[in-house]
Amino acid sequence: MRKGTRSAVRQHLHPSRLPHRSLRGGGIAFLALAATVLPVVAAPAAAGSTPLPVVVQRVTQAFDGRSLEGVYGPAHLSVRLHQPTKPGDLLIASIDDGVVTSGMLHPHYLFTGWKLAVNTIGGETADNGTGPYRTGGLQASIYYLPDNPGGIVNVAVATVPRNTQATVTVTIAELSHAPHNLTLDATGTSTSGPLVSDYTQHSAVSTSKSTGSAPDLVVALFNNGGNSPNGEHYVTEPGWTLLGSDTSPGNHDQPILTNFKIFDRAGVFSQHERYLGGYAIDNVAVIAAFSVG
Repeated sequence: MRKGTRSAVRQHLHPSRLPHRSLRGGGIAFLALAATVLPVVAAPAAAGSTPLPVVVQRVTQAFDGRSLEGVYGPAHLSVRLHQPTKPGDLLIASIDDGVVTSGMLHPHYLFTGWKLAVNTIGGETADNGTGPYRTGGLQASIYYLPDNPGGIVNVAVATVPRNTQATVTVTIAELSHAPHNLTLDATGTSTSGPLVSDYTQHSAVSTSKSTGSAPDLVVALFNNGGNSPNGEHYVTEPGWTLLGSDTSPGNHDQPILTNFKIFDRAGVFSQHERYLGGYAIDNVAVIAAFSVG
């Protein structure tokens, strides 16, 4: 859950963070004009001769509103890729959000034409678990689009409902050499408990069952309640390749950590993260395994 102390920090928007604004049904449309760019990387090699996915491009964009206190609804959020996608490539989107008050309606994720792999809502509930709402303030999802038609530049990612306030962060990655008939093999979710006493600096998630084939492309996404000072960083297990990361600089953005790993065996897969440089907070995580054999 996004805590009230985040509003105590003020700073001016950097020009690269200024959202594109246009009226759309009375709301505000936010279009990502600048985002984090990471170099193209290849997945770690696995046994066998099956070509493994290679990251072609990846973009991470945070939506924190003009006042850096979250996006006020109604609003429409879109991300612009750095270059048009190539036909046949796999697209993976990791998206998370935090509402200012647990129980508030979360943003509605879009990704029209994409497939939802996994979604969860969790974290601390209102008033340390004693409030009227039983829904946590954190959401996380992974979407995918195998065999994309090509030429995709703009992706509509979410709408923020009227009379709500949330911060949203999304990573979109394009991967080549993924099978056109890629299938979802297994998923899993996790959440910290509903109380402040459940806060932790550690988060772990695993698939709910063993995968049925190999190799598998496994994608994990971690989200936490933020409110951490500058300098927070993630500690990831070896062998995982970063897709996107935002540790909420200045306590404004919604934190995200998303990465992937190729496994050349079937099994139950897990990923663990530690949040260092900050302090214990509520968190959620999701994981999805895709058959690429």
